[in-house]
Amino acid sequence: MACVGAMLGIALTCFICWLLFGEDGQLPFIIAPMGASAVLIFVVPKSPLAQPWPVIVGNTVSALAGVVVGKLVGQPFLAAGTAVSLAILAMTVTQSLHPPGGAVALSPIVGGAAISNLGFQFPLVVVAGNAIALVAVAVLFHKLMRQEYPHKPVSAPPNLPLAAHSQGPKSS
Repeated sequence: MACVGAMLGIALTCFICWLLFGEDGQLPFIIAPMGASAVLIFVVPKSPLAQPWPVIVGNTVSALAGVVVGKLVGQPFLAAGTAVSLAILAMTVTQSLHPPGGAVALSPIVGGAAISNLGFQFPLVVVAGNAIALVAVAVLFHKLMRQEYPHKPVSAPPNLPLAAHSQGPKSS
């Protein structure tokens, strides 16, 4: 079922974003790292890395990091490393760690003029649009499959009095 979910997730994300971004091809309707996001969302949907916040925010802040670094650092080797590093920092600060974000951060650096010329449209329209569409499809798919997504972690049991946990060694 994970394979079917990923296939539908990516296909529908492509279609939705193609409709939103227009048929003229000025904006890419999908970016490659969304495939990695789909793996997490459909194969391990209970993972903290696959929840909507990390998918949407993690990918978006990583793309922002890539665009900023791409504009400020001219040397591609240094820019690539710096973009991924800054993406990790941004995802950590926003509590949105999502491993595909590392690849998203590289996109403005290695994606050529078609991506770098988009500037902030890349993270704020393309990446955010892809991530939101993919999560929306995932929510619907998992609901149809009667699976929980997004995952709601189980609460820890209330704290018991210390005496209930351990009696400790008996002394005589």
